[in-house]
Amino acid sequence: MAVVLLLGLAMSGVSSNLNRFIPQAQSESAARTVIGDLDLVRSSAISNGRPYVIEFDLDKNQYRIITPFTADGRVARTAEDRTDLGIDTLPNGTSISGLKVSGVANTLTSGVHRVTFHHSGIMNDLVIFLSNEMGEMYDLTVVMGAITGKTLVVEGHFEPQQVTDADF
Repeated sequence: MAVVLLLGLAMSGVSSNLNRFIPQAQSESAARTVIGDLDLVRSSAISNGRPYVIEFDLDKNQYRIITPFTADGRVARTAEDRTDLGIDTLPNGTSISGLKVSGVANTLTSGVHRVTFHHSGIMNDLVIFLSNEMGEMYDLTVVMGAITGKTLVVEGHFEPQQVTDADF
């Protein structure tokens, strides 16, 4: 009986320590999901030689990839004919709290916003702020460079400085 009691106490201590790792894992999973989809959009635009769009709906905490093709695989002639790859949502407990797109002065925190990846893979610099409901210590920032498509994940809320001609 004492062994069962000791095992129960030990397991309750272990499980309470594991709970502090769950929010971090959720945030990291969200960042990996977003990076994977951004890479998919960029590489698809390059390989197909046509622009792809990723559309963020910040009010609904979801996004979708819009292809340049119709549902039957033909090249879409109008924006309305384009099909998407379905709606993606982030893991429970995480959300897209904002977007920063080069050329837009303010951080976007609501509404629907599109980022176009051109056939060369070039797009605007993109910063995605990921929040976790368990607190700011679990927030992450995903940064994707416009020309190279290189992605970077930074802990916390990080806003890279805009490079201007005066910097050279």
